[in-house]
Amino acid sequence: MRCITYIRSFWYILLLPVFLWACEDQTKVCDQTVRSDFKMSFLHHNTFKNLDQDTALPAVTIKALDKDVIYEPRQSVNLTYVSLTLDPLHDTSKFFILPDTIASRSDTITLIYSREPHFVSAGCGFTTYYSLKSVTSTNHSIDSLHILQPKITTTNDTHVTLYF
Repeated sequence: MRCITYIRSFWYILLLPVFLWACEDQTKVCDQTVRSDFKMSFLHHNTFKNLDQDTALPAVTIKALDKDVIYEPRQSVNLTYVSLTLDPLHDTSKFFILPDTIASRSDTITLIYSREPHFVSAGCGFTTYYSLKSVTSTNHSIDSLHILQPKITTTNDTHVTLYF
């Protein structure tokens, strides 16, 4: 009888590390990005060469309507693109954009989208993915726009191009 007890104890001791190793800590620190920002680039269509060229905006001001200023003019900062955070509680975001403080006129960009919660991991929780339904703008300084990628799931993709 004692021998059987020793054998059982031996197997318990031998298998205990295997069982503990199989348990994963669900409270790990989040090691993934949970951001999914809207990114737009700025281009100018050169009609003489019939090609699109990057447009660097040296004194751009961007503001989410009814919210704080996101970008303000700074010296020696030429933006060719900007990433903006969309409103996770509503299906619409509006942005005021002034490409240059001297000669240009301001425009308003309106984004209409659907929202989808996405589970990242136990440590990171949830993020919101967006799907653009439409993007419109006034045409004071902005000539036109083109939707490149309607799904907003990362911070890497360019979603819309604005032509000045």
